Amino acid sequence: MRNPLELIALLARATDRLFLWTHYWDARLVGRRADLARRFRATAPLHYDGLTATAYRYEYDDYLMLPSFCGGTDSAGAWLTRDDILGCLDRVGLSRQRIAFEEPEHPNGPAFAVAASRPGPLARLRGRRRRGK
Repeated sequence: MRNPLELIALLARATDRLFLWTHYWDARLVGRRADLARRFRATAPLHYDGLTATAYRYEYDDYLMLPSFCGGTDSAGAWLTRDDILGCLDRVGLSRQRIAFEEPEHPNGPAFAVAASRPGPLARLRGRRRRGK
């Protein structure tokens, strides 16, 4: 993702619930692995519709040539911290959050999954209307 804040905001406009699996930036965990740390060469502020975070640019480099590559179409992706991901979900109204699983030692970098939804009966009512119930 070039701008994960944009993706989260757009998803929150389309749904009251989502399941997200993603890698995240953690200086301590990434710093322990030279193979991973060398792929992060820059940071930049990210903004979208009132949301802000720091993006840690993950360079795909030689991974782009691998038949098994499953990253994005750009030469790099923007990783957020775990706290920024959860905070962004909270700010767009998806504040009921459950971590499904977490893999800080994932071979391709720290990763976790989160199920997030809007709290309260109004969210459930909107969900029923969408499904035609």
